[in-house]
Amino acid sequence: MSFTLRKHITDRNLFWQNVIGWIIRCYNGPRRMFVIPCSSAANEKENALSASAIRGWNCIREQQRLLPRFIRRLAVVPAIDLPLADFIHLCGHGSKILGTRLAEAAWTLMRGKNCQPPPISVKTIRWVPGLSLGCPVHHIEVVFNSVVGSLRSEGLATGFTLTDAEGNLVPQIFRVDLKKNNAVLMTSITDSAYRERLQLYYGYSPTAYCNITDEAGRSIPAFGPLPIS
Repeated sequence: MSFTLRKHITDRNLFWQNVIGWIIRCYNGPRRMFVIPCSSAANEKENALSASAIRGWNCIREQQRLLPRFIRRLAVVPAIDLPLADFIHLCGHGSKILGTRLAEAAWTLMRGKNCQPPPISVKTIRWVPGLSLGCPVHHIEVVFNSVVGSLRSEGLATGFTLTDAEGNLVPQIFRVDLKKNNAVLMTSITDSAYRERLQLYYGYSPTAYCNITDEAGRSIPAFGPLPIS
């Protein structure tokens, strides 16, 4: 593969301590297909959750998400919502769900009969006006492509994180409302100048809890940092 994931990684040791993911190669005549489960891995040392490790984790996962832009006939399959057996490995139940998702994504790449849409992807992220306790505020609308039915969650929808330009956490999201292919992130942000410095993640850090899927049981992708327009 000529495309390298290392071009944005400044710490080579950090890169090699992280597992990019495994690639399943399927062949259909001369057409090559790749399916990558978009989960991540980090070293399990005591400093695994340090700020630099989290930045590296997020950086690699974001590069995984963007791979289909560089490699033809490739699908990236999110696993951010699946249960773990330890710090980095899916449990048996999670692996079974991921296997089904991989098979469905490969079938879509082959344009198989009754195939699903491609894996869910981010379409737009923008500020929208809203109210909080009667005061005008800025909410965030995230629109997704390729959603089967509507987005849903078991319990309260969660997994989104705001940071500032320096990477500091900004705990301003107090609720997430799901409707069709949209997620509206309710915030209490009133300062228009302050909001311009913020960026959005879904699945921030190795220990993020994410639970948003479509009606076919497919997770929205982990992403970030992404700007908010």
